[in-house]
Amino acid sequence: MAPLGNFISGQMRDYKDIGGMIDFKVSKKVTNNENKVKISDIHFTPTFVDNKNHHHYRVYPLKEAYKKGLIDHSYNEIMEHMTESMK
Repeated sequence: MAPLGNFISGQMRDYKDIGGMIDFKVSKKVTNNENKVKISDIHFTPTFVDNKNHHHYRVYPLKEAYKKGLIDHSYNEIMEHMTESMK
């Protein structure tokens, strides 16, 4: 699993507390001196970093953060921000 975005950066302002984690499987097969690398089972989990007084940081899956009322931006607004650089 690898973090994407700011993860736990302590930065302020809009969307600095939004990031994500990617989970994937890497396999390597060697046949007749030929290497083949395969990436599979790719999963992305958007995340939200909550902090209390800038001392106690906790990373939540974005869906869980919404359920706890930690986010004041709309889901569509956040997803647009997260996919903006993919265009």
